[in-house]
Amino acid sequence: MRYFKKIHLAIGIILTFNSAYSQNNSDDFFSSAHRFLDRFVSEGLINYSAIHSDRKVLDSLADQIKDIQIELLLENEKKSFLINAYNILAIKNVVDRYPVKSPMD
Repeated sequence: MRYFKKIHLAIGIILTFNSAYSQNNSDDFFSSAHRFLDRFVSEGLINYSAIHSDRKVLDSLADQIKDIQIELLLENEKKSFLINAYNILAIKNVVDRYPVKSPMD
């Protein structure tokens, strides 16, 4: 597969925790985000081309972000959510304008 501009993205949080707030949809978000990142990010490099070709999961994740009630999350879950939400939305920003020379464009 062709990799678009290789970008190192700090994904410093491993999604290894149990959420007690299923009504908050956070379990679904964390599971979906983990699968998405496992599928499209390898060694900090994002396969924008593959995401652009199959963006259904990315769009779904972006929609899920707005439904999370962050005030119900535990402190470590809030940090994980914010990092993952930022990464998902940063990837979405590039994919929405794909192809671009740089994510900073």
